[in-house]
Amino acid sequence: DVDLKRLALTTQRRRSRLAHGVSFVGSTRAGLVRKMRTAVKAFQDGGRIGVMSGQNKPSDKPVEVLGVFTGQGAQWVGMGAKLLDSCPIFARTMIALDGALAKIMAEEETSGCFQSWSLLGELRAPVTTSRIALAEFAMPLSTAVQVALTVIPGGILAEYQG
Repeated sequence: DVDLKRLALTTQRRRSRLAHGVSFVGSTRAGLVRKMRTAVKAFQDGGRIGVMSGQNKPSDKPVEVLGVFTGQGAQWVGMGAKLLDSCPIFARTMIALDGALAKIMAEEETSGCFQSWSLLGELRAPVTTSRIALAEFAMPLSTAVQVALTVIPGGILAEYQG
């Protein structure tokens, strides 16, 4: 016996997009099987399927990336540290972001609201002194790493902490 919800989820998320596709809607297994058999027969007889059919056409448009800026919990000690040493573009971007953060910190430090810290210092901090588990460090660090990866998203999805 097949669990229809699991089957639907699997076929939606774990299959290749083929040139032709057909969708069926039903509330029972028997109803779905009946609709599928009717569609197969209609197709074999050269007729239209009559449910819903379509054709997936390749697009000339480039694929757009969705940027997902996570909430608390996706970061880890040492995140991005190897990239700082092995990827010059990543390192240059992180250095620029660290400079921008330092400027903001210097302007705000007089108010007593912020304690000065460094993106690069926190990314390279050992487990014993890392503050990456704290939201005030995790959020800017995660965002900086995502920006420094130089992926330009077509859209942004973000989780708000607060």
